[in-house]
Amino acid sequence: MIFWGCMFSGKTTELQNVKNRFQHAGMNVMLLNPRRNTRDSDLVRSHDGQTAEAVQFGSKDELLTYVDRSKPDVVLIEEAQFVSYIREVCDELYDRKIHVFMAALNETFEGNPWPCIRDILHTCEVHQTWAVCRDCSSMRACHSGCIADTAPDDDGFLPGGESEYKALCTKCFGTHLEKSNHSNVQNTDT
Repeated sequence: MIFWGCMFSGKTTELQNVKNRFQHAGMNVMLLNPRRNTRDSDLVRSHDGQTAEAVQFGSKDELLTYVDRSKPDVVLIEEAQFVSYIREVCDELYDRKIHVFMAALNETFEGNPWPCIRDILHTCEVHQTWAVCRDCSSMRACHSGCIADTAPDDDGFLPGGESEYKALCTKCFGTHLEKSNHSNVQNTDT
């Protein structure tokens, strides 16, 4: 299963709830956090303040080594959009009869799908999460609008939190992109 939505829509909280349910049932649960997630390393932290211990990994081999050592019944993967090899990992874990749950952003800061997530959606149960639009208070915010004047890193990632992003509905996201593109045009003209 994948919890899939924009920032501030409760994906990490949902993942932590799954962790708690399986642990309550006596199952061995492993929470994994990709090294690319710069918010925390050995913790997964939701925007509402919940924390849970996690194992940080940087490669497919490292992730599978941790799984081999821990022998979990359930693997939870935070920020799965940062794991370009997520399809291979899921296939391997499914073959081992390990339950897999992920939290992932539905799109990049530019409004484009994350390729690795797009390629796996048809193989999982998808739970779409929603946020409240920070501009118009619509209950159907599904975009993460970048509000910081920050350039993406070399890989095109623009990591951040509340000071860099806000949840937006489709209408407000379109307006946001128009303003952003207009601003970029003005900045190059000066």
